[in-house]
Amino acid sequence: MLTAINAPPPQARTKVLIVEDEGIVARDLKRRLEKQGFEISGIADNAVDALRLAVENPPDLALMDIIIQGDRDGIATALELRTRHDIPVVFLTAHSDMATIQRARSVLPYGYLVKPFEERELLTTIEMATYRHQTDARQRLYQRAISATTVGMLVTDASQPDLPIISCNAAFERISGYSEAEIIGRNPRFLQGPESDPESVRVMRDAVQAGRDCQVTLRNYRKDGTPFWCEVTISPVRDASGQLTHFIGVENDVTTQRQADEHIRHQAALIDQANDAICVFDLESRVTFWNPGAVRLYGFATEEVFGRPIMDSICREPAEKREAFIQEVFRVGHWNGEIRHQTKDGRALTVLSRLTLLTDAHGLPSGMLAVNHDLTETKALEQQLLRSQRQETLGALAGGIAHDLNNALAPILMGVELLKAKYPGAPGIVDLFDSSVRRAAAMIRQLLTFAKGTAGERSPVQLSYLIMEMQGIIESTFPKNITVQVHADSNLPTVLADATQLHQVLLNLCVNARDAMPTGGTLTLAATKVEVSVVQAGMPPNAKTGCHVAVSVRDTGTGIPLEIRERIFDPFFSTKAADKGTGLGLSTVMGIVKGHDGFLKVDSAPGQGTAFTAYLPAAISAAEAAPQTKWKMSFQGQGETILFVDDEPAVREVAREVLQRMNFRVVLASDGIEALMWLNEHQSILRAVITDQHMPNQDGLVFVSILKKILPDIPVIVSSGRLEDDMRKKFQALGVNAFLDKPCAEDQLAAVLHSIFAPA
Repeated sequence: MLTAINAPPPQARTKVLIVEDEGIVARDLKRRLEKQGFEISGIADNAVDALRLAVENPPDLALMDIIIQGDRDGIATALELRTRHDIPVVFLTAHSDMATIQRARSVLPYGYLVKPFEERELLTTIEMATYRHQTDARQRLYQRAISATTVGMLVTDASQPDLPIISCNAAFERISGYSEAEIIGRNPRFLQGPESDPESVRVMRDAVQAGRDCQVTLRNYRKDGTPFWCEVTISPVRDASGQLTHFIGVENDVTTQRQADEHIRHQAALIDQANDAICVFDLESRVTFWNPGAVRLYGFATEEVFGRPIMDSICREPAEKREAFIQEVFRVGHWNGEIRHQTKDGRALTVLSRLTLLTDAHGLPSGMLAVNHDLTETKALEQQLLRSQRQETLGALAGGIAHDLNNALAPILMGVELLKAKYPGAPGIVDLFDSSVRRAAAMIRQLLTFAKGTAGERSPVQLSYLIMEMQGIIESTFPKNITVQVHADSNLPTVLADATQLHQVLLNLCVNARDAMPTGGTLTLAATKVEVSVVQAGMPPNAKTGCHVAVSVRDTGTGIPLEIRERIFDPFFSTKAADKGTGLGLSTVMGIVKGHDGFLKVDSAPGQGTAFTAYLPAAISAAEAAPQTKWKMSFQGQGETILFVDDEPAVREVAREVLQRMNFRVVLASDGIEALMWLNEHQSILRAVITDQHMPNQDGLVFVSILKKILPDIPVIVSSGRLEDDMRKKFQALGVNAFLDKPCAEDQLAAVLHSIFAPA
């Protein structure tokens, strides 16, 4: 087919993809092209493989046989290579009939060789196709650049007397309102109108006649008749011999800037209404204009500053820095930046200052215009945002720690019943393990609630239990010079609440009480039933009547000064040092109490301590809320096979022991991929799946989605210590039967399995 020649190799190694259904021909092409210095990126005999190879190792060019294997021929494949991957194609085929040639032309190939052909012909075609493709790519880049620019561009034909327009870009269409089709063949002067400056028009005409550059600013007219100001730059284009062939016109719409310049003197009335401080200084820095905004910002009346150099009184920047930006104004005509200022009474300000050089009728500097925008509050909000982001980061960290702790606690809690069975003589110590692990798991759930920033489930809560729990925390962690007293009514009704959030309320208030008693004192926790019949004086505006549980935290500390009493619930307000508090404690307390339809009352006096009392609507009687002994579920299977998927080895091993004790056969997998590999051969014996969500390689959601396609009716239990609401909904949409919080006890696992294998 090919005749060997001693052709020099190409300058750079061109990568070629060969698509040929005849293996012998393809290999011969590969050998001969590699001999000539080409790199073969791959060989394919069908469209699917060709497109895959084009992605895995993109070639510079594809040699394509028209007749290839599969349901798509070479012409269809070439179209995909060109449109999806911008790969040029040269057809190699034994078919030269006109119908085939016409179809091949439709995909715009870069060459068409009819078998058999000379090797020199092939090499020449490849080199020409590569060169043409590179040239086309550069041309497309130029066209995209011209189309993307924001300034209007048009091209006129200099070889014709009236310089007709032959092309324009999209920006010109947008600026002028004319489409390209409407202006082709016309002279650009049609954009001019009655208010176009004759002198500017003459300058352009003379420049065109002389074949030289020019730049003018004049008023043109859009298609709808509205005038606009534009900066026009005209540049001649010459061919290699120096002959003038075209002119390129660039139009930059400067209407906004021009209007601002023309109307600046008419804005004096608006300046008086501006919130920004607008000031004018002469060359000696004396005030010549001081608007009402400056009076409001700095506190100086106009008569106090007029004719005086005021900068020393309002600017807190060093003299050398102040001199530097003033010199910048004189050098370039303007300066923008943040400056530290102060008010008449010494209050610190941060302003965004925009300084502009003013000139007289002769263009000489006459003074400086300053427009100062107050950024003080914005800067404070930025600091608050940074603090908030720090809290979010801490929340994410807490969530990650909680997840790891859950995995560590899971085998312990699940193995408690195993320990009881193995060591029947030591139930006391095992029960201690059980209660300790369950308490740790509850604390982790609080961490997760904090990390997610969402409210937990609400249920009847007995506040006396929370107070006793808080007493234990205080006595074990607070300084020993703080004495704790607890008072709680014996028949206290419950409140419908999120126990975790109420725990947070008590903790925040107790920490504040501790900090208010640096030398020690008495901290009193109390909970009483209160019937609010009327809203009494001193109660907050959102106080409500009815039966409430009043829980209070009282200290004997320094008290709250009267001047800051109204601000203590503001987010980020704090009297502590920056590294001692965030200012979010009391605002969090207020938000939680209000979220539970309650209200908060504060009693304080300097030197006499402070009492915070939260009034929460009562729910049910104490008898109804008394703690009840939980019945532990036990369940025995019938030898069913359960697939248990978890990336933690300890969790898997304990789960195996527990499930086998329940008379189940157990298969273990460390992730979804391993589980699916086992499932591929044993799906007929599988009766249920228990899977974690957070696993490497393939997480629980992906695993369950694949599993449900294979076994749509298989019961699935998702066990996770950190399952967001949206993730839970995704699992439910896949048909997941139940969820287990990690860590879980054996009785919790038994209850879920009972609901699946022995439903009521």
